Amino acid sequence: MSCCAHCDATEILFGPEKASRDLKRYMQKGPDKTTELMLKGIRNAKLANVRLLDIGGGIGVLHHELFKDTINRAVHVDASSAFICIAQEQDLKHGREELVDYLHGDVVDLAESMPSAQIVTLDRVICCYPDWETLVRVTAEKADTIYTFSIPRDRWFVRLFIGIENMIRRVKGDAFRAFVHSSEKLDSVLGEMGFKKLGAKGTLSWEVFTYTNKNSLRS
Repeated sequence: MSCCAHCDATEILFGPEKASRDLKRYMQKGPDKTTELMLKGIRNAKLANVRLLDIGGGIGVLHHELFKDTINRAVHVDASSAFICIAQEQDLKHGREELVDYLHGDVVDLAESMPSAQIVTLDRVICCYPDWETLVRVTAEKADTIYTFSIPRDRWFVRLFIGIENMIRRVKGDAFRAFVHSSEKLDSVLGEMGFKKLGAKGTLSWEVFTYTNKNSLRS
């Protein structure tokens, strides 16, 4: 499957209805568990007044939360126009529309137009992209200090569940697919690029990893 076809399917799957549901859940319950773990890892780095590059930013939970104490600008990238619309509405509501730049489309195609940032995040994004290595490489090279992401755990029951979901989508003619990737392979690529793992936390089905750019440790 081409990444282009997959992005088209992502636009459909993550449409206005899902965006509205995600906003309602966030307003009622706060960030999801993986997002909470990601926020904790970022805040442990004790950065302030920095820029966030949020890949697959959804309704903007990460930048909404990090504007409280960590960032002063954000770049929000997503393949879903509906999710970007919801994020923009919330930023307008809080008077932050001038502090956030929005990019819509395939993140790999947008790579040249994306700025670097002290913090780069991919919350439940790598599992939604067919070419994980290219995605990781083009996004990690934008991270000046912190690179953090969440992925499904590579366990048999997670693979079974995602496999069933993909089979149902295939029967329905839905081109979207989810993927389970090896954290060891991701670690190898990031190590090759000069990143050091700071920590790993997780739930039964998800893992959250936080890395730092080794160059930032020497600065």
